[in-house]
Amino acid sequence: DDYLGANELLIISGSNVLIEGYSEGINANHADITITGEITISAGDSATNGIYLNEGKLDAEEGTVEISGFRNGIVLNDTSSNVILGENTAIKNSTALGIDVVKGTLDFNGLVKDCPTGINASDGTLKVSGGTIENCERGIGVKKEKSVIVGGEANLTDNDSNIVLGEGSKIILEEDFCGTIGIVGSENQAGTA
Repeated sequence: DDYLGANELLIISGSNVLIEGYSEGINANHADITITGEITISAGDSATNGIYLNEGKLDAEEGTVEISGFRNGIVLNDTSSNVILGENTAIKNSTALGIDVVKGTLDFNGLVKDCPTGINASDGTLKVSGGTIENCERGIGVKKEKSVIVGGEANLTDNDSNIVLGEGSKIILEEDFCGTIGIVGSENQAGTA
């Protein structure tokens, strides 16, 4: 039930590309994806992931991407997964996680809105270099002993909790940080971040 399955290279450069009604929008296994055009990915019944990335790269820094209605907007599931999201990336109305960094590296500068958890960093590297995470129950959840790097004009606003840190986790603020955040830390939440 995947719309696009990519195993090597996928370049989306067209205007108004629409993927809708599938359980997974793009399933990329060992693939590099570059999005320079405009793409909308919206969920079908029992939708799991807008983009699922295993051992690959997603570069949407120059593209316009909108993902809505999936359980998880984007999932990075391998240490070699690398995702760059630019300011024209919007993930909205996920029923669980806007972005799940299970493993790999995420450089975020887009929009995550109206999700239970905006970005979940389980065992990967998370850099929020700008963008907005808003109207989520939890803006960013960081698992214990992990860290999140925040810089640029990153804004976490109108979330029930902006950043929830697991036990031993830390936030690294870069010198160029000029956005707004609020932080919550709790041992009780360490296992759920």
